[in-house]
Amino acid sequence: MSYKVSYLPNPNHAITVDVVGAGGTGSFLVSRLARLNHALLQMNHPGLHVRVYDDDKVESHNVGRQNFYETDVNDYKSMNIVEKCNIAYGTNWEAYRTRHDGVVKSNVLFCCVDNVAFRKLIRNRGKIKIKGGSLYQQGFYLFDCGNGKDFGQVVVSELFGKTLKDTIDIFPQMMSQDTEEIQRTRGCSYAEKLQEQSLFINDFIAAEACDLFLTMLTSTIIENQGVIINQKTLRKQPIKI
Repeated sequence: MSYKVSYLPNPNHAITVDVVGAGGTGSFLVSRLARLNHALLQMNHPGLHVRVYDDDKVESHNVGRQNFYETDVNDYKSMNIVEKCNIAYGTNWEAYRTRHDGVVKSNVLFCCVDNVAFRKLIRNRGKIKIKGGSLYQQGFYLFDCGNGKDFGQVVVSELFGKTLKDTIDIFPQMMSQDTEEIQRTRGCSYAEKLQEQSLFINDFIAAEACDLFLTMLTSTIIENQGVIINQKTLRKQPIKI
């Protein structure tokens, strides 16, 4: 089964993109979106306008595991990664030192937080859809980027449609994960963090998300709505529509 992509292949303005979370996956994703934007502009595409939301600061155990360096410690993650992209590529992307409120106000939203509460909020998006907004604010697609220690998934679904299943439909067991108790028991040291999560899994997920996004920007038809990655077995499994 295939799916016809709406709007993205033939926009009349820069595609608006909100990235929720600038940590493990989000920090790598934003840098890849900057590369993608540069490539699109070379192809006479209007490109992307990205806004990044995260209220966390860079900590020492983030260095190397996320897309940050020692000199970035104590910076706000969103501000830091967006400033780097703006300097490198001459963009005027925006950063917010706050959490996203769940109100869809962009064409595409990338969820880069393994947080069931936020997924539930977005799942109720029909109740918070902006009425009478411009094309810049009209939501089309949600990319859910999630991972465990050495596995993860990228799933694209429609923000206000029902043709493509969302992540919770595909993985209902996710609703019982990431509780407050689980969050409290997670370690804080660098060694503990590496035990919880493989060093490169976040970058793998970011790469797959941007590759799927590129396909949707340059093709009117997709046959897969995502991918499951198992870094331990070196396998990728497409998520068929």
